[in-house]
Amino acid sequence: MQPDQLPRIAAAYGAKAQAPGRLLVEYRWQKPAPTRAALVATLADVGGTLAAFGADRADIWVPPRAVALLAEGVDATWLTLPVAPALQAGVVSEGVDAIGARPFHCQGFSGKGVQVAVVDTGFDLWAEAQQQQELPSNTTQPPKVGTSHGTACAEVIHDVAPEATLIPVSVGSVASLQAWAAQTLQGSDIGVIAHAMGWFGESFGDGKGVLCKLISELHGAGKVWVNAAGNMADGLLWLDAWRDDNGDGWLEFADGLDRNTFDVPAVGLVTVVLDWNSYPATTIDLDLHLCKVLNGQCQLVASSTNLQTGSQPPVETVSTVFATPGTYAARVQRKAKGPQVQVRLQLASGAGQLAQYHSSMTLVDPATCVDAVAVAASPWQFYAIGLADSEGSQGPTFDGRAKPDLAAPSAVQTYAANPFGGSSAASAHVAGALAVWIQHTGQAPSAAMASLLKWTVPRPGSPQPDLLAGRGRLALPTQQAGAACIPGQIVACQVPCGASSTTLCTDNCKPGTCAVPAEVCDGVDQNCNGKTDEGFACSTGMTASCLTTCGTGGVRTCQKTCAWTTCSPPPELCNGVDDDCDGTPDNGFGCAVGLSQACSRDGATGTMTCDNTCGWGVCLPAERCNGKDDDGNGTIDDGLTCPPPKDGGCGARNQTLASGLPWLMLACCGLVLARRRRRPSSRQTFWKICDLRSCAKKCRLVSDT
Repeated sequence: MQPDQLPRIAAAYGAKAQAPGRLLVEYRWQKPAPTRAALVATLADVGGTLAAFGADRADIWVPPRAVALLAEGVDATWLTLPVAPALQAGVVSEGVDAIGARPFHCQGFSGKGVQVAVVDTGFDLWAEAQQQQELPSNTTQPPKVGTSHGTACAEVIHDVAPEATLIPVSVGSVASLQAWAAQTLQGSDIGVIAHAMGWFGESFGDGKGVLCKLISELHGAGKVWVNAAGNMADGLLWLDAWRDDNGDGWLEFADGLDRNTFDVPAVGLVTVVLDWNSYPATTIDLDLHLCKVLNGQCQLVASSTNLQTGSQPPVETVSTVFATPGTYAARVQRKAKGPQVQVRLQLASGAGQLAQYHSSMTLVDPATCVDAVAVAASPWQFYAIGLADSEGSQGPTFDGRAKPDLAAPSAVQTYAANPFGGSSAASAHVAGALAVWIQHTGQAPSAAMASLLKWTVPRPGSPQPDLLAGRGRLALPTQQAGAACIPGQIVACQVPCGASSTTLCTDNCKPGTCAVPAEVCDGVDQNCNGKTDEGFACSTGMTASCLTTCGTGGVRTCQKTCAWTTCSPPPELCNGVDDDCDGTPDNGFGCAVGLSQACSRDGATGTMTCDNTCGWGVCLPAERCNGKDDDGNGTIDDGLTCPPPKDGGCGARNQTLASGLPWLMLACCGLVLARRRRRPSSRQTFWKICDLRSCAKKCRLVSDT
């Protein structure tokens, strides 16, 4: 193999190559561990150099021919390609308000004095993010390795804790992580470690292994490890007991099904990891084969067939570039019968869903570690109701512990990734919130994390323990920040004329300018222009004259809705008019003005008329030809044609008076009527003598004696 061919060939197997003609290899040993100096000397003999020196392994750069030489060394127990952690897609700024961080910023709690290490595989676009003021300018430019995942995580942390000190740490292997941790343990002031990644082939999710040991050591030194829970629940992991019903040596993923298919959407690197619960080393020997499915047949394209003879870990990994997109399948073969074992198959990167998969027990290492804070994702658009991300890894751990520990926002916007989703984004929010809380409470990192967990908000109706979101969603207690208001919230206020209104709380946690409210129908001058209820038909309580349906003058009133009532008619008056529009004039009075009706007076029939006080006038007889004013209107015989009277106008009356007998008619000095009368108690006889010479009747009694 020519040296210039090595990069291309290495990439095909997911390895790293370095000119001139050297390969990155993971070199593990059994105790006692070699010293750094001894390993450097050994590598020098074969043309290699040391890349990272860890607790139980090292990363080394060696020519391909030297791998066999090293494998023969008495100290070497395992040589393999180092498996880099898988990205757990990630997070940022909409989450700042979602978790309640801004009121703390307003009060000066922004993570000042807290050091946060961002441990990741790559920090591309770091300088560009600094130029865009998405990251602080006082941080050292970390190395670029072709991914901006770490930069996006740092952006989120910086948004949540703007004054925290960010320390980017680039790692590509367990050895490099161990080497950094060893340095960090030596008196470092780093309080929070943000690690939004997952490692495959280090443990079976039971809280054991070198990663969990490392995290426990950091925890003992007072540091908090915040880890992404993973995004493996939606078709990226299969886990079950070994099953081979037909005894042909091939694992059955379901009844009679010895292959687990998945799609490869595009040409690129695909990594598939097989492991089983026999860590740290095993004699149970399983092999992993990948094949392309064509016409129902499985054409082998890659395999991992490492021997497990008692000193090798229970892991087989295929990391290769598939030449063409399509449907592929994973198959697992067991070389010899042995004890029962739990088997796990994981799509680490580059592929779609497994046809056969499980959602529970899908947390990635080291989120499964006892002393790691495992963070699940909740899309920020649905964060208020605590909706869990459908892809988010779910608990419990393989040994039955409840994980994750809490949930935080995802699917946020950053400069380096937009949107930045999954548990990576969520874990970055928690790391930033913890920095803020440490400054606010003055507590040590571990104590601050414990108290911050008490403020989490459980998902509505979620079971306990909640294996999707842990204790609930991250929520900084805004009431403890001491800010006047929470940015973005609606705040009550009053305009200068005293009317109630609202405004928005500004980013500096102070109410904005009170908005002049629109005029409403309530008799109050809301918009401070000296008028009330303008824009409506009328103002509440106002009255106005109007014309009723029967043509009389009425009154209408403005209702509470600022609309006129119907025209109300006036009370009925004594005027001959139907004022109240009930169809009857002057109702409620004795009579209607001008109305006449028959009546009787002194035995004579007459007419009486309703006067302008709505009372009946005097009963007046009808006028007759008698030379008299019968109807009392001041005119005699008005309206009648009467013959002239023969007796000066008294004949008729005298005739009436003389109608009784016995009368004696005498013609002495005029017409006299006389009638004899006798008093019952006397023998005397009297005469009633009446003088009829005038129209007045004048009578006297005269004795006959």
